[in-house]
Amino acid sequence: MIHPNPSQTPDVSDSSVRSPNMVGSCPICGRPLPANQTACSPKCRAARSRQRQEAKREERDAKMRLLLTEALGLLSDVNAPHGTAKETGSSPDH
Repeated sequence: MIHPNPSQTPDVSDSSVRSPNMVGSCPICGRPLPANQTACSPKCRAARSRQRQEAKREERDAKMRLLLTEALGLLSDVNAPHGTAKETGSSPDH
């Protein structure tokens, strides 16, 4: 690409042209990664995807466990024998 104004040409060193700019590391194996990659290989990308899916499943399961525990607590309150102090707050003679 020819730039009309030489003062606007990008400042590029020889080393940056020859090798990609290594910014991070692969979250699975730790190999260096270029700025635009999230994993070093398809194998590591698949492993990272499985890890994310597992984390989402664990979060979903924890929420479901909490909701089910609350629902069971409500059901046990509703199914309690009539006239108990828990339900009415008074004695069974009323």
